[in-house]
Amino acid sequence: FWSCTFATAQEKRALTHQDYDRWETVSSEKISKSGQWIGYTVNPQEGDGRLEIASHQNPDQQFLIPRVSQWTFSNNSQFAIGKIIPQADTVRSLKLKKKKADDMPKDSVFIMNLTTGELEKLARVKSYSLPGKEGNWMAVHFEKDLPKKGEKKENGDSTKVNEPKPEKPKKTDGSKLLVKELTGTQIFEFDRVKSFGFSEKGDFLYYTK
Repeated sequence: FWSCTFATAQEKRALTHQDYDRWETVSSEKISKSGQWIGYTVNPQEGDGRLEIASHQNPDQQFLIPRVSQWTFSNNSQFAIGKIIPQADTVRSLKLKKKKADDMPKDSVFIMNLTTGELEKLARVKSYSLPGKEGNWMAVHFEKDLPKKGEKKENGDSTKVNEPKPEKPKKTDGSKLLVKELTGTQIFEFDRVKSFGFSEKGDFLYYTK
């Protein structure tokens, strides 16, 4: 009996830091209002995570979206919406190079059509919002546009007519707000927006400039 117990104990291997590094954490579990879809994020100890969505009725129908940090199902259960963050290695490398904030990669927003599997992405996004209880609208607030680099002057061209200087953009803390119906049938844009939000039923949108 003693020899068997000793042999079994010898077969077990102690956990190491490499084992811990391979562990993944499941979080942000959600179920669509229709009960048809379930989703959750899976994140390693270091590196990029992912969002996994599966159909409750057909587990073979699955979607995987890398680097999702915040997400939700639409009120009609036909879409999944969320933020995609930049690659962890890229951000770490740029920080070591002491890059400016404007030179750092920005978040994106994804809109996944759960019926067709079509994935739409919008780049350079600050935040997004959906109505809390009803309505299938979405508002996306973008980062400020990057300043355009001035064109080089052409020397020795005496035939070139002097053109008026382009008007400088007005200084503002706001940026573009895109409001769209999730199917894309209606889209509106507002400039120089600072804050925004929906009523709970999605009947109204407010924003400030």
